[in-house]
Amino acid sequence: MTVRPILPDELEKVAYVRATGYGGSEAESLASLQDNPRYNFSNIIVAEYQGEVVGTVAVFPAQMWLSGVPISIGAVTGVAVLPQFSEKG
Repeated sequence: MTVRPILPDELEKVAYVRATGYGGSEAESLASLQDNPRYNFSNIIVAEYQGEVVGTVAVFPAQMWLSGVPISIGAVTGVAVLPQFSEKG
């Protein structure tokens, strides 16, 4: 298993993984990925197994306050994995 940033030609693969994981259509998932106000292409990470995208997550920059001090964090969203790869560690 390799975890890495998305490649430019993999957006449709990520849409497939999300549609499979969450339900809904690939077209809806792709539209959401292309026009999301919270994050963009550069924030998407994929899990790849034997050349196939099997999982995905988006980590976008955010800020939180801890004891009155602003801290930069990575907010996690859009975690999805193909069913045959879930619960594999």
